[in-house]
This record gives sequence, C-alpha cells and structure tokens, in this order.
Amino acid sequence: MKKVLSAAGKEQVAVALDLLYQWKAQDGQRMNADLLESIIELAEILGVKEEHARILSIMPRFTFVKIE
Repeated sequence: MKKVLSAAGKEQVAVALDLLYQWKAQDGQRMNADLLESIIELAEILGVKEEHARILSIMPRFTFVKIE
C-alpha cells in the first residue's frame, strides 16, 4: 500500500526544504539560482511543490549560528 503525506506532513517537508535552502545558501549570495532550482525540483519529486511555493513567500530568513 502506497503511503501518502497528510497536508500537515507536506507542509513540514516544504518548510524543511526552505530551511535546507537557507542553510546551504548562508555563506554565499542571498539568491542562489542553481540551488533554488535544485530545491524546487526536489519539492516536485517529493510531491510538495505547491506547498513549497506557498512557504517561500511566508518563511522568514534565518541566521544560522554555530555553537561551540
């Protein structure tokens, strides 16, 4: 039986993808087109493209701090 993500699960995956993008792009330029394209393709493969597009407009930008 094929398992399907719930609406909340899809939203969580979309948020995780946006956080992955922010984390990967933190040391470079604010907009990394190649990385963003890869993340969008991954969202499509995972079936959360619509949720990811919606999340992009409402997610705040985070600063990642290394704690030692």
